[in-house]
Amino acid sequence: MTVNSTIVLPSGVVLKNRLLFAPISTLDSDITGRASQGELAFFAERTGGVGGIVVASAYVSLVGKAYEHGLSVSHKSHISHLSQLAKIIQKNGTKAFLQIYHGGAMTHFVRQPQYFCVSQASANLGNVAYTELGEKEIEQIVLDYEKGIERSILAGFDGVEIHASNSYLPQQFLMSSWNQRTDRWGGVLNNRLRFLTEIIQRGLKVIDRLAKKPFALGVRLSLEDNTSSVVSVRQQSFRESLLIIQALNDYPLDYIHVTSHDILQTVMVENHPYQVLRLLKVMSPKVPLIGCGNLLQPDDIESALENCQLVSACRPFVLLPKWADQIIQGQEVQLPVLNMSGSDRQLLRIPRRLWKSVKESTDWYLYR
Repeated sequence: MTVNSTIVLPSGVVLKNRLLFAPISTLDSDITGRASQGELAFFAERTGGVGGIVVASAYVSLVGKAYEHGLSVSHKSHISHLSQLAKIIQKNGTKAFLQIYHGGAMTHFVRQPQYFCVSQASANLGNVAYTELGEKEIEQIVLDYEKGIERSILAGFDGVEIHASNSYLPQQFLMSSWNQRTDRWGGVLNNRLRFLTEIIQRGLKVIDRLAKKPFALGVRLSLEDNTSSVVSVRQQSFRESLLIIQALNDYPLDYIHVTSHDILQTVMVENHPYQVLRLLKVMSPKVPLIGCGNLLQPDDIESALENCQLVSACRPFVLLPKWADQIIQGQEVQLPVLNMSGSDRQLLRIPRRLWKSVKESTDWYLYR
């Protein structure tokens, strides 16, 4: 397959090419989670050439908010501004997907009346005082996701991506390093999967009930538990991730969006070398895969597409708004030389807080 070929997702959503703008927060929403004019301008500058844009990342409830100045899908009042965002992205045939999340234990980065965790026995929690989620709280959070998917449909998006990576709540349930519960939500993998699969099943019912056009449901997964510096823990989380991907093939998802620091890398599994994407392809025979991680040049993209149906990136789009056009035309990508001035920021339509991130992590954005 080539990057410029169309793909029809299982739901019927048609992408005009195999490239996606992966989620990256612009950090420019207002205090209530509404998209700013700067945020709208950022995406308007980057849509058109790319097959789809996954907008990061809207919290499904106020108590699930993990960082400031992010989008919200937590109330029906947010539908109107999200609708504006979807319409801007959808110009020229680009599809708009909304990533939705609950931060779980990661909400300690913002002021909350109470901090919840999956399991108080986890060594990942640090010194923050957490309350372990009970049945009532879990049911409410699943309902919050259900409502978030409903609002995304009403806002006119083409799909929703459940954020189950970056140590947010779904990944906290999935990973044994986080989840040491002994009830039906913890223990064996099928129990740890229950929180995510419950959201998936509820979401599919909402889509079937409300969507008047094809609407995609995807999941974003990390290949490792990046909160741990212990090699054995990371290796175990990698093996668990493979089994999770395999298990998710039992559900009619539109895609599994896999993120890694280098999706083309070779890893050792049981003392045998495997190219990551080839391994993932074996584990996901039914659900389309999106490969994400350290992809920049046309050759990188074509190599990835040998083993997955779609590819994504976020960093190139920040500094090269028309990166997708260059990839489709097979042009070698030259990242810009910036003097980090205000004029650079304005020319690229980058919101101020995201620009601060670019200045603080320039090497990362420039693939150094």
